[in-house]
Amino acid sequence: MIKRKAITNGTVCFPDIEKALNEVEHGTTLEVPSEALTREPLEDKIAVLVPRKEDEIFLTHLKEYWEMREYKTMELDERDVGRFSNQTQDARWHDHKIVIYTDAACAENGKDDCKAAYAIYLNNKSNYNRQACIKNPKDYLTTGILTNNRAEIIARIEALKLAKQYNFSKIEIRTDSKWVVDYFRLFRKLRLQEVQNGKNPEWRMDRKILYLLKRYASTVEEVTFVHIPGQSYDLSNLEVDKMAKQELE
Repeated sequence: MIKRKAITNGTVCFPDIEKALNEVEHGTTLEVPSEALTREPLEDKIAVLVPRKEDEIFLTHLKEYWEMREYKTMELDERDVGRFSNQTQDARWHDHKIVIYTDAACAENGKDDCKAAYAIYLNNKSNYNRQACIKNPKDYLTTGILTNNRAEIIARIEALKLAKQYNFSKIEIRTDSKWVVDYFRLFRKLRLQEVQNGKNPEWRMDRKILYLLKRYASTVEEVTFVHIPGQSYDLSNLEVDKMAKQELE
């Protein structure tokens, strides 16, 4: 394995990536550019990572290249629409996992004045249901500019945070956003292959929001991301969609 030297802000140096990641685990925050992964190795096979202010990402996000945790992804079987193994007022279960529906609504998609909201739905009268406008986009994004896909990801992040807060150890997040499911099913593996082949990882989504999605997904023991096909008439998905749109009215 090629050793790498991480240099951040011209002061903090680590002899290899493993030690750098270990330091991050113990509370040290580092930032390096994505392009650093493709720098030509030096004589002793130590690549130098020099951060660029305009292209910074969290080093902890790079950890998934070395320790890829697999997340289950699936298409919702039409036979499972509206069917649950158990339910209470607050939650419903499928295959021993708490089912959480998420959705987002967006106005002026991708523009500077874009407004967006998200909703989380567990059951009709659940105390865990949530709906809110996204008031501070920069809490999730490096640019702070919202789009429909970014709002959808924020909805999943908030669902994962809810699961962590209330100690839901096994959850199934259902969404009609195919992008979020494809990220865990396909995109992460493609980025890993790019890194392993010495290419620049071509992130097509804001890096900060992907870092947060990965970070909170890792705090739950078991997460399954389920895509709801467009032709499925799922009343719970219709309800969470209505909740998100209400926040924009």
